[in-house]
Formats: sequence, structure tokens, C-alpha cells
Amino acid sequence: MTEQDVTIEEVDYKDFSVGGKKKWVNLIKFYLLPTWRNPEFTAYEDQIEKIKSKRRMFRRLLTPLTIIGVLMLVFISILAVYGPWLTEIPLQEVLLPFIPSDTLPFEDPTPGHPLGTTKYGFDIYARIIWGARSAMGYAFIPVIISMGCGLILGTISAYFGGPVDYGIMRFVDLMYVLPMGILTYILIPMIGRDLIIQLVIFGILGIPGNIR
Repeated sequence: MTEQDVTIEEVDYKDFSVGGKKKWVNLIKFYLLPTWRNPEFTAYEDQIEKIKSKRRMFRRLLTPLTIIGVLMLVFISILAVYGPWLTEIPLQEVLLPFIPSDTLPFEDPTPGHPLGTTKYGFDIYARIIWGARSAMGYAFIPVIISMGCGLILGTISAYFGGPVDYGIMRFVDLMYVLPMGILTYILIPMIGRDLIIQLVIFGILGIPGNIR
């Protein structure tokens, strides 16, 4: 009888015998080897854990505070990107030393000035739009400095370990001890009141948190 003439009963019995033998071998390994785990069961557990982790992530994201924060970021981003199309007043006309001559200080909201004017006669609506545009641009400076330097120093600390890790972690502990607000007020008058310098200082003060 050739291999092609094997009956269905023989094939089923053969598969059953192999499966049963594998089952008994796995049971013996499970009882005799404390750290042994069934690879198929472990892979199944990993798949379930991945699904649960994704569900937990979405559950944490779908909270009222997160949704409000995302909507605020989208609103500010729209103001920053489409600022020139949302107001007819250029940036130069909402900053000192320019003083507008066609408006009065503290005007009530009008069709031409939806949010009124400031004490210098500047349009508040235009200042909000141009302020959002400036804030979105300058906000990247401290974030890039703190995350970039923190990632580099944290990687060095984890890779080398030993004295290098100890020295970097003690530097982080020292930065945590210092009051950041008071330190900022001390450094800014000493270094300068330029906006870029202030943003660099804020970025440096945010490095310890990213190293951890």
C-alpha cells in the first residue's frame, strides 16, 4: 500500500497520537521545570496583552480633559497657521511702538473689533491670533532642547552604567532639589531678558525630567 492509499482513520489516529504525545511531554515539562512555559500559550497571552494594552491606551485618551486639551490645541493650531487669513490687521499694527490712530482705548466689541481694544487701542482679536502664531513657533525651542538633551543623557546613563550613571543621576537629583521658579527668576536677569534666552533656560531646566 502506497502513501496515497492511507485511510482517513489512519491519518486521524496518527495525528491524534502525535498530539497526545506532545501534550504529555508538555505536562511533564510543566511539572518538572519550574520556569518552563508552553510557547503556544505564551504567544496567545502576548496577543491578548497587546489587545488589552491598546484598549487601555484608548480608554485613557478618551477622557473629557484629553478631548478638551486636543480641541484647544487644534484651535490654537488653526489660529497659528491661518492667522493672516483670519484678520486684516498686520502684526506690525498690534505691537508697540505703533499706536493706532483710528481706534480708542478700551473700546467695546464692534463688527470691526469683535473683542474690543486694549488700553493702547490695539485690536484684541488680532493680538490673540498673532500671539497664538508666535507661541506655536517659540514653543518648540524648549521642547526640543529638553527632550533632545534628556534622551541623549538618559541613553548614555543606561548604556554605560556604573560611575557614569551615578554621576548623571546625582546631577538630576541636584536639579530636582533646586526650586525651578526661583532659579529661573535669578538666571534671566543675569543672562538677559531676550525671549530666545528665556526659552533656552526653560529647555535646560526641563532636561532632568526627560533623563528620568
